[in-house]
Amino acid sequence: MSNPVRYSPRPVELPLEHWLLEGTPAPNCDVCAARRALLDQALKAGAWKAACETAQGIRNHDRGHSEAAVSGPGPKWVSLAADDA
Repeated sequence: MSNPVRYSPRPVELPLEHWLLEGTPAPNCDVCAARRALLDQALKAGAWKAACETAQGIRNHDRGHSEAAVSGPGPKWVSLAADDA
């Protein structure tokens, strides 16, 4: 017969992948610079979730810069409000 474990095993600590904290701000972009400052603060404080989310925001915002440079101006937004009809 087997002996069941009668206690909780120690939690498994997974390593934090380095690329999750990477984010290169686009040059001359105030939004990217502000997000980089937030990323630096989060890393200094050890707030890993905030750091990962901020780095993701920098990476995604940088994609918007490259797409705008390739495709030109962004789409024209149309208001869907009922009073505009």
